[in-house]
Parts: sequence; structure tokens; C-alpha cells
Amino acid sequence: METIARPYARAAFSIAKDQDGIVSWSDLLERLGSMMQVKELSAVIKNPVFQDTQKMGLFESVLGDIGNGDLNQEQQNFLQLLLKSRRAEYLPAISKMFAVMRQKQENIVEVNITSAYELDDNERAKLTDKITKVIGKKASINLQVEPSLVGGLIIEWNGKVMDASIFGKLEKLTAAL
Repeated sequence: METIARPYARAAFSIAKDQDGIVSWSDLLERLGSMMQVKELSAVIKNPVFQDTQKMGLFESVLGDIGNGDLNQEQQNFLQLLLKSRRAEYLPAISKMFAVMRQKQENIVEVNITSAYELDDNERAKLTDKITKVIGKKASINLQVEPSLVGGLIIEWNGKVMDASIFGKLEKLTAAL
């Protein structure tokens, strides 16, 4: 799937960079990818009985309903190309690859944090600042709450894990005994 999606993601990213429209393209691809996760919509898009113009109209109608119906000419052409080449089903993968390219372009690292409790906005901002300083890149935080940690955090980025949870410390202590 990635092999097929990669050239489309690269093409979309190249066009977005040229237009200085990475944010709008990112938003569009995220929405299109989400739309293709809806089983009924995906079935219609994959069905060869429907014309590409009908499928394009369906995409535009749904995008209009969620407040992003105005596609520029390049975005329309890109979506029509995906429909014509029967590649619209790869939109979720294209969207993910585009997001990775955007993060790399903007020097952003995705950081997954598991916390024992929900963090308020102030705690989240302080943690984001600290992590940004530690890793030397802007951090995009994905927070999950896991009460079994008892307290503390588990921070993961680029394959690295920093376990500062009470549960993790108890496990280390148990292993040492």
C-alpha cells in the first residue's frame, strides 16, 4: 500500500510547497483520508459502476458539508487523477505520508505521551516546551491517559522511550530484587 501511495503523497507535497499551501493540502488530505475510512463512502468510491464525475461530486458534496468544499484547481486535478487511476482508496495512506513529510519540513517530531492522569493546558504547554528543548525540535504531542501508571509519564519519540512513571519504577525495582 505504501509503495502505491508514496508517489502520490510526494506529488501532493511538491504541489503544496510550490503553492505555499502545505496547511490547506494537509487539511484536505486528512479529511479525504478520513472520508475513505467510512465504509459506505469507500464502497461507492471503489465501485466501478459509478462514473468518476459522480464520485468527484460525492467528495465535493461531503467536503462542502464539513466546511471545506472549495478545492483549488490543483486539488481538483489531484483528486480526479486518484479517481481516474483507481487510487482513491489509498487516500488514508497518502494523508499519513503527507503528514510525515510536513513534519519533516517543519522540523516537528511526533511525541507520544502516556500519563497517569489528564494534563491541563498549562501542564501540557510546559511539557511541550521541555520536550522541545530536550529533543531540539518542535514537539507535536499526542497524549493518552493510562491510570494504571499510578503517576508520572511515559514519553516516546523516534523509537526512544523515557519511562518516568511510578509503575515503571516499581517494575525496575522488582526486577532488581
